[in-house]
Amino acid sequence: MNNLTLEEVRTGLQDLLFGSRRSKLDLLAVASTYIPDLERLLQGIVDLSPELRGIPQAQLLATVDGRRDEYLRLIRQLGEMIAGSSTCSAKTQETASRMVETFVANQSGHDPYALAAAKAETLQKPRDEMHDALAKIPTPDGRTAAAWVDDFLLLAVDR
Repeated sequence: MNNLTLEEVRTGLQDLLFGSRRSKLDLLAVASTYIPDLERLLQGIVDLSPELRGIPQAQLLATVDGRRDEYLRLIRQLGEMIAGSSTCSAKTQETASRMVETFVANQSGHDPYALAAAKAETLQKPRDEMHDALAKIPTPDGRTAAAWVDDFLLLAVDR
């Protein structure tokens, strides 16, 4: 069951609720209790993009987790690199230190999804306050620290 795609679940639910297996479902006494929930679940799956429906859920979560962990590591390393540099201005070093303290220090790659999402929501205000300063710090991929922080926070919410 871990390797089912959402498309496969959609197909099964479609058949159960509206196809050849519906007559067997109606024979169950508890079916009327569960059918509305199953219909809402089916509609939720149908509303997802085809790309998401085709990826096994476990694989999708593992991919998002891996990317989030990568940003966690990169933001920490960027901050440490700037803090240890004698060529960066004191203001840039302070911004980098605040970035690590604010966005990385209280994070764990092992947080449950709901906790990671809740932490990301609480970090939106500090992110907004620091955005301009973070946008002045370039990253090796040609982006900025602000973009890395944005991606990191979005990955926590988009799980």
